[in-house]
Amino acid sequence: MNWLLFTLVMLFWSGSFIAIRFSLEGFEPMMAAAMRVFLAAIFLGSYRIFKRVPFPTDRTIILKVAGVGLFSFAIPWALLFWGEQFVSPAVAAILNSSTPIFVLTFSWFFLPQDRPTKVGIFGVFLGFVGILLVFLPEVSMEDIVQGGSTFWGMVAVLGMAISYGLGAVGIRKACNGMDLPWVVTIQCISSSIFLVVVGTLGGFDMGWGSLGEVSTKAWVSIVYLAIGSTALANVIYYHLIAQWGALKASAVTYAIPFLAMVIDWIVLSASPSWQQLLGAVFIVSGLGFIHLLRKKPLRSPHR
Repeated sequence: MNWLLFTLVMLFWSGSFIAIRFSLEGFEPMMAAAMRVFLAAIFLGSYRIFKRVPFPTDRTIILKVAGVGLFSFAIPWALLFWGEQFVSPAVAAILNSSTPIFVLTFSWFFLPQDRPTKVGIFGVFLGFVGILLVFLPEVSMEDIVQGGSTFWGMVAVLGMAISYGLGAVGIRKACNGMDLPWVVTIQCISSSIFLVVVGTLGGFDMGWGSLGEVSTKAWVSIVYLAIGSTALANVIYYHLIAQWGALKASAVTYAIPFLAMVIDWIVLSASPSWQQLLGAVFIVSGLGFIHLLRKKPLRSPHR
């Protein structure tokens, strides 16, 4: 049964990148990100109420978790949805897989107990080599200077991974043993408010007037992202950690970029370049070295 759940999490997270592409056929990027976290908050909050798990009462910790949620959900998903207008779901998945590289890098400065070993440092090095290989086909001075959309879309997706890294370090310092589904719910609530307020007041095109015209395909994609990739996947993942331990459960991370490539190829007939494929191999190999000597591996990012 647990292996079936493991496969389900892997499919939920791998399929999220193609679902984002489909959601953008009906929603503006900021609105799509806001809808994803809003619906996920409703689903997860309802789940915890049904399970009769009490809502946290420490206001200080709640505010800290809500603030960290901006780096765990609001900012990275705004960047991811914007970036996927210009890059393929497969490339987005490859860059997303670099998140633990940044988690470990930030941990060096903010979490002394998580400072990497020499093996971990080598893993970080492999990860950054992989990132460079992913960017290589798109990097040229002409593309950068002229604002090439593909290059800057990749920069936005990489910014998502960096923000995830900050969020993971922040939540490690802030949650203090709180119920993790409630942590995700609080983060989703604060993120949805942030995205709507900043998007509306900041002059971003939110597409309020065209919500009634959004296609069924885009709505299904958003619901999939909110309930499948965000709420259910995280609940199942926490269950697997409890059943198997963090090390075994975290193995789901390794397959996601490659499965996302297969989905992208089947659905959109798109495939990454050989440099980007090699970059994925380097990044995943780096994750292997990072996790190799850790009793409690870095928490997988939300996708």
